[in-house]
Amino acid sequence: MFILPDEFNNAPEGISLDCADVPFPEINITEIEDWLKTIISDHSKSLGYIQYIFCSDEFLQKINWEHLQHEELTDIITFEYNDDPLEGEIYISTERVLENSQLINLSYDDEMLRVIAHGVLHLCGYRDKTPTDVAEMRKQEDRYIQIFRKNI
Repeated sequence: MFILPDEFNNAPEGISLDCADVPFPEINITEIEDWLKTIISDHSKSLGYIQYIFCSDEFLQKINWEHLQHEELTDIITFEYNDDPLEGEIYISTERVLENSQLINLSYDDEMLRVIAHGVLHLCGYRDKTPTDVAEMRKQEDRYIQIFRKNI
């Protein structure tokens, strides 16, 4: 179902939004794709092939263990296959996004936008391992959520 890293060379250019084991989130695919292309362009990168896969906590936790040997739940995992043009897979747990949105008293839509942007920002070179990195990542996420909201 999903493209493996060595198959990305033959993948079509663009952004793919797919689901593994959950219903597709209520997002406008065209608006999201255009927005992601803006983020990529703003960072002077070109688009190769990026696949977003929406999934359950269980699905993502299995990937987290198999590939990173982490047991904890997470909302997103990004696998980068190429720096420029950007190529990668981004897995998002819709269950985790919903729970996190409730915990931080943010709308589900804005939390989903934050996580979607987070993945492509990782591909653009942003990290979130140090407090300084996290602050810069949040700044970029907030900036692009505002851009998204202005354009719809």
